[in-house]
Amino acid sequence: MGERIRLLRKAKGMTLQDLAQAVGVTKAAVWQWERGATANIKLVTFLRLVQVLGTSADYLVHGADERQRPYPFGRSHNAR
Repeated sequence: MGERIRLLRKAKGMTLQDLAQAVGVTKAAVWQWERGATANIKLVTFLRLVQVLGTSADYLVHGADERQRPYPFGRSHNAR
């Protein structure tokens, strides 16, 4: 997830400080997210991050290829 945060931040032309200010956290917090050093981000903060980066929660958590995600009970999202 950290790499996706970094890529989206840079694509928007934002510095660590810009993103931190927009989301309401410290520059150090954003730096830790991007390094993968934070196990959990508060939900409210995560939702602000999604909004500021203009992405989806699903993309931030899982990446571009959702087909690779495990589904509970062996059911894929393509199953009907």
